[in-house]
Amino acid sequence: MPTALLVERNEDTRRRLARLLRRRRYRITGTGSAVNLVEQVRDASPDLLILDIKMPDASFDAIRQIKKFSPDLSILVLAEKGQVSPAGMSGTHVLIRPFEDAKFDQVLNQIDARSSEENSAVADASRSMNRTPSLRIALPELHAPETGRIDAERIAEYLGVPLSKLSEALGVNYSTLHKTPSAPSLQEALSPIKRSLDILSDVFRDRSTIRVWLNSPHPDLGRRTPLQVILEGRSIAVETILENALAGVPT
Repeated sequence: MPTALLVERNEDTRRRLARLLRRRRYRITGTGSAVNLVEQVRDASPDLLILDIKMPDASFDAIRQIKKFSPDLSILVLAEKGQVSPAGMSGTHVLIRPFEDAKFDQVLNQIDARSSEENSAVADASRSMNRTPSLRIALPELHAPETGRIDAERIAEYLGVPLSKLSEALGVNYSTLHKTPSAPSLQEALSPIKRSLDILSDVFRDRSTIRVWLNSPHPDLGRRTPLQVILEGRSIAVETILENALAGVPT
């Protein structure tokens, strides 16, 4: 049974949408608050997010953050007329208020159809990968050779910082990190750091130049260095800057 996280300020509308979703056999997680929206989505891991974009703390920046760690999540934004252009919300469905039940069902049909197409594409890609003798991994030296997972000790060495500093940034006990530096539970936290280093490696090629960039104050980080921000536990901020630069999007 698919799950839907329903974030809507109006209780009557929330009940109405929940009824329509249950009719389509969705399991509902409902909330009347968008506070800590990114964390809500991380915790719930839904198949569908329905978001009232007019709620306090709801924002397109939050949606972009969510898309970073959950790119396959279907998102339906509920907006007022003129509040948002559907063309400006790539990969996100927009439903303009007021809307009839039939219109809501129509949009969900589109979402369900798209999900089916994506699942089929993933299956095809998986079959293709299984036929591929070997896959290139960017900066393979940052992965544990035994498991292929990102290794915290190798990340710390590449950054030129003690493992104890990285453990503080990850919020992980140093002893635990030292014993199992490539544990599955660490992969999500290490991923934005690894992705940032992948991009920097493609741009600069040379590790010494990468370290110069990491240790230089950046205007989009409040004049703090990217390495400082990573060690503060905000590696996603650095990854976002680099992804935007890669895509040609001004920060």
